[in-house]
Amino acid sequence: MPDLFLFAVEDVIKIDGLAGHVLLPGISCGENMPDIAVGAPLAIVTPGRSRIETPLASYALIRMQPRREPLCLPITVHYPLAKDHIPQGSRVYLAGADQATVLDL
Repeated sequence: MPDLFLFAVEDVIKIDGLAGHVLLPGISCGENMPDIAVGAPLAIVTPGRSRIETPLASYALIRMQPRREPLCLPITVHYPLAKDHIPQGSRVYLAGADQATVLDL
């Protein structure tokens, strides 16, 4: 199955006490977006066309201002990925979605 585009990275932040970096704005909660499980394989394609493969580490439950419509859930990625590895404009994809990573609720 081909990769599914999730979002373009607008910012990457580090929150003290959180193991990893938060990618913003995150995955849309819109009608056409599947529910994606923690651990799902992600592909991050940088503006320079580098491809980084990493699992979805967690969802970061933070309040963003201004609030987006539809609501987006920021995600975290594990170390050793750092802010400079994922520049603004990088595109995040669900890599080869299958039944194990897309929740059928």
